[in-house]
Amino acid sequence: MSIIIKETAIRAALNTILDPCSEVAGAPAGLDDMGLIEAIKIQPRESGKADVKVDLCVTHPTCIMAGMFVHSAQEKLQALEGVESCDVQLKSTVWTPQRMRPTYAKQLERTRQAQS
Repeated sequence: MSIIIKETAIRAALNTILDPCSEVAGAPAGLDDMGLIEAIKIQPRESGKADVKVDLCVTHPTCIMAGMFVHSAQEKLQALEGVESCDVQLKSTVWTPQRMRPTYAKQLERTRQAQS
C-alpha cells in the first residue's frame, strides 16, 4: 500500500527544528510556529511516495542559522515515510511577527509578561 505524505506531517517535522532566538526569549518555537515556512509543495509519484519542496525564510536577513535550518529541514524531511526526495530552499521573504502562529504568539506574550 502506498503512502502519500501529508502537509501536516511535513509541518510537524519542521516544527521540531527550534529557532534559537525563541529559545533565548524563553519560549522555544519550531519553524512552523515561528512562521518560517514560506511554502510547501508536494508532488505525488507513481511509487506512492512524493517529491517535497519547501521554501523557508529567516527572521532577519543576516541570520546565521539559515544554513542550519536548511540542512536540518532536509534531514527531517528525507526521514519521513512517503518522501521520495526533498528540496529545501531559503527565500528572501521579509519575516514579521505577524507570521507567527497565533497560539505561539500568545505563548510568547505570556512569557514576556512573566519576565517583566
